[in-house]
Amino acid sequence: MLTNPWLYCAVLGQQGELHDAARLRLERLQCANCIVCVRKNRPDRAILLRTFMFMGFQLLAPTSAILPRELANPEYIFLHYNMQ
Repeated sequence: MLTNPWLYCAVLGQQGELHDAARLRLERLQCANCIVCVRKNRPDRAILLRTFMFMGFQLLAPTSAILPRELANPEYIFLHYNMQ
Protein backbone atom coordinates (compact mmCIF):
# COMPACT_ATOMS: atom_id res chain seq x y z
CA MET A 1 0.00 0.00 0.00
CA LEU A 2 1.43 3.39 -0.99
CA THR A 3 0.49 6.52 0.91
CA ASN A 4 2.85 9.18 -0.34
CA PRO A 5 5.51 9.45 0.97
CA TRP A 6 5.00 6.12 2.79
CA LEU A 7 5.16 2.55 1.50
CA TYR A 8 3.63 -0.23 3.61
CA CYS A 9 4.33 -3.83 2.65
CA ALA A 10 4.07 -7.32 4.08
CA VAL A 11 6.86 -9.87 3.76
CA LEU A 12 5.57 -12.80 1.73
CA GLY A 13 8.55 -14.13 -0.25
CA GLN A 14 12.01 -15.52 0.37
CA GLN A 15 14.94 -13.60 1.86
CA GLY A 16 16.91 -12.99 -1.36
CA GLU A 17 13.87 -11.72 -3.22
CA LEU A 18 12.94 -9.40 -0.37
CA HIS A 19 16.14 -7.39 -0.41
CA ASP A 20 15.89 -6.67 -4.12
CA ALA A 21 12.15 -6.02 -4.04
CA ALA A 22 12.34 -3.60 -1.11
CA ARG A 23 15.20 -1.62 -2.64
CA LEU A 24 13.46 -1.48 -6.04
CA ARG A 25 10.14 -0.36 -4.56
CA LEU A 26 11.73 2.38 -2.51
CA GLU A 27 13.78 3.71 -5.44
CA ARG A 28 11.11 3.49 -8.14
CA LEU A 29 8.25 4.82 -6.07
CA GLN A 30 10.45 7.53 -4.56
CA CYS A 31 9.07 6.94 -1.10
CA ALA A 32 10.60 8.74 1.84
CA ASN A 33 9.63 6.01 4.33
CA CYS A 34 8.85 2.31 4.29
CA ILE A 35 7.18 0.13 6.92
CA VAL A 36 7.53 -3.62 6.55
CA CYS A 37 5.53 -6.14 8.55
CA VAL A 38 6.74 -9.68 9.22
CA ARG A 39 4.55 -12.38 10.75
CA LYS A 40 5.89 -13.41 14.14
CA ASN A 41 5.29 -17.11 13.44
CA ARG A 42 7.41 -17.30 10.26
CA PRO A 43 10.11 -19.97 10.62
CA ASP A 44 12.65 -17.63 8.94
CA ARG A 45 11.66 -14.58 11.03
CA ALA A 46 15.07 -14.16 12.71
CA ILE A 47 16.91 -14.22 9.38
CA LEU A 48 14.46 -11.76 7.83
CA LEU A 49 14.77 -9.34 10.74
CA ARG A 50 18.59 -9.48 10.59
CA THR A 51 18.49 -8.91 6.83
CA PHE A 52 16.19 -5.90 7.05
CA MET A 53 18.15 -4.47 9.97
CA PHE A 54 21.37 -4.91 7.96
CA MET A 55 19.69 -2.91 5.17
CA GLY A 56 19.02 -0.10 7.65
CA PHE A 57 15.50 -0.89 8.82
CA GLN A 58 14.75 -0.31 12.51
CA LEU A 59 12.25 -2.11 14.71
CA LEU A 60 9.07 -0.14 15.15
CA ALA A 61 6.92 -0.37 18.26
CA PRO A 62 3.35 -1.47 17.51
CA THR A 63 2.18 1.62 19.42
CA SER A 64 4.30 4.02 17.36
CA ALA A 65 2.56 7.15 16.12
CA ILE A 66 3.86 6.57 12.58
CA LEU A 67 2.11 3.19 12.32
CA PRO A 68 -1.50 3.58 11.14
CA ARG A 69 -3.95 2.04 13.60
CA GLU A 70 -5.55 -0.08 10.88
CA LEU A 71 -2.19 -1.81 10.30
CA ALA A 72 -1.39 -2.45 13.97
CA ASN A 73 -1.65 -6.19 14.55
CA PRO A 74 -0.09 -8.18 17.42
CA GLU A 75 0.71 -11.04 15.02
CA TYR A 76 3.31 -8.91 13.19
CA ILE A 77 6.68 -7.32 13.83
CA PHE A 78 7.07 -3.93 12.16
CA LEU A 79 10.24 -2.37 10.75
CA HIS A 80 10.72 1.19 9.53
CA TYR A 81 13.16 2.60 6.99
CA ASN A 82 13.63 6.32 6.35
CA MET A 83 15.13 7.13 2.92
CA GLN A 84 15.99 10.72 3.83
